[in-house]
Amino acid sequence: MDIQPQSITTTSFASRPRRFFAALIDYCIFGIFFYFLAIFYGEVKATDSFEFHVSFEGWPAIFVFVAWLLLPLTEGIYGQSVGKFLCKIKVMDSKGANSSVEQSIVRHLFDPIDNFPLFGILAWIIISKQQLKQRIGDIVAGTIVVNA
Repeated sequence: MDIQPQSITTTSFASRPRRFFAALIDYCIFGIFFYFLAIFYGEVKATDSFEFHVSFEGWPAIFVFVAWLLLPLTEGIYGQSVGKFLCKIKVMDSKGANSSVEQSIVRHLFDPIDNFPLFGILAWIIISKQQLKQRIGDIVAGTIVVNA
């Protein structure tokens, strides 16, 4: 999907620090949920080197997927996740409407590429080089992140 800069001239793009803190909040919420899920349904094995391994088998593994799906669902339905709401930013499509659930799922399928290597430095660099301040997930999904 091609977004034309002329169509969003009155829109203020979200700053990189706001985007970073929104993602940090969202993934902390996911981490807390995952922690409790691991305690109640997973098998946690500690090692001698201060590492641990968590595994899920059977139906509890579905909870991990559902937990991940909550982020794109809230973004797709409300235009904001909890982190984005607290940081006063939102996700929009190329026409200035809230992003769809499908667009949000596509955006977040690219989170491992955008955010996790080097704690989001790749996304930070890509956003700074893009005219529409998009990370890879935004480019593929045809979305932008703006101030709410």
